[in-house]
Amino acid sequence: MKLVGRYYLYEGGPVSSNVYLIDAKNLTIVDTGIGFNMGGLLREIRSDGFELKKIKFIINTHGHPDHIGGNTRIVRSSGATVMMHKADAKTLDKLSMLPIQIPLPRMLNPKVDNYLGDTGDELDLGGVVLEIIHTPGHSEGSVCLYDREHKVLISGDTAFAYSIGRWDLPGGNLNKLRQSIEKISKLDVEYMLPGHMDYLAGKDKIKESLNYCMRSLSVV
Repeated sequence: MKLVGRYYLYEGGPVSSNVYLIDAKNLTIVDTGIGFNMGGLLREIRSDGFELKKIKFIINTHGHPDHIGGNTRIVRSSGATVMMHKADAKTLDKLSMLPIQIPLPRMLNPKVDNYLGDTGDELDLGGVVLEIIHTPGHSEGSVCLYDREHKVLISGDTAFAYSIGRWDLPGGNLNKLRQSIEKISKLDVEYMLPGHMDYLAGKDKIKESLNYCMRSLSVV
């Protein structure tokens, strides 16, 4: 489903992340879900007019299996380059458990080709430039992706609509999550695209949501 400009959303289910496609010169997928019903996801992408073999990059906002479970299947179809922050890429063995008991798809030891850097690094996809914002707290290597020109923030599991990601999983840290929410709250954002649940549109609504998250964290 097209959201705004070059951004498309494929909604995740109860235990799977949202998947975002960026229609740039270098076709890019942000997170690939848990890996269930990949056939359905790939059909949706095709129905929006995109060829799987043309996907150039997979960017994972962090290393939890509900965000990377589809990597292998998409890489097999496209040869895409997989990118993740080095802190999570180096500890995928510790991040490979969900806090629920369900059988996970076989991920075939998903590899990471390139490490995302820390805050300030940029990825030029061709027509879209993403700023990497390191936002530890949900995991040590969590990142948000900021398109300054189009005022779009892909927030992963750092921040949702009026909610925040967990900090009690391996690599999570409450104090770091507070700092990360404060960091992204200073950005000029018109569209916030989170890792789960609905996206938010409108600068005032996004500010209200992030302020609510910061107030909630202040009493934990």
